[in-house]
Amino acid sequence: MPKPKTTYAKKNLASVNLSDNDLSGADLSETTLRHATMRNTNLDDADLHGVDLTHGNLTGASLSHTNLAGANLEHADLRHTNLAGANLQSARMQGANLTGADLTDCDLGTADLRDSDPSTASFPLPPGALTDEERRTEIAADEENRGPAATIGRGPSK
Repeated sequence: MPKPKTTYAKKNLASVNLSDNDLSGADLSETTLRHATMRNTNLDDADLHGVDLTHGNLTGASLSHTNLAGANLEHADLRHTNLAGANLQSARMQGANLTGADLTDCDLGTADLRDSDPSTASFPLPPGALTDEERRTEIAADEENRGPAATIGRGPSK
């Protein structure tokens, strides 16, 4: 028997503690969860589009393949959160703590990451992808093999 879908869409759940719960597949779209605590909560495949998680604590939570499009995650604590494959298009993430967060295959299109530090988050490369350093090395080797760049245009005047 399939698990019934949990629905809290468009509810005001500000400051609620939902830590250590299984809310996978839940509909929390457009819900107010300001200052909510959701530590170690399973939100995989959930619908959280338009949710307000300002100052929320999601430390260690799993949001794999979760729809967070247009979500407000300003100043949210996302330390060690699994966001692999999540849709974060147009999410507001200013000042979010992303230390140790897994952002593999995330869609961050137009997400606002000002004042957050994604440098400590994990962005694993897909198989066969080159790092920036490997790319620079290949470009330098290619330029060395080609010799000086050709000049296009008129030759010297006679």
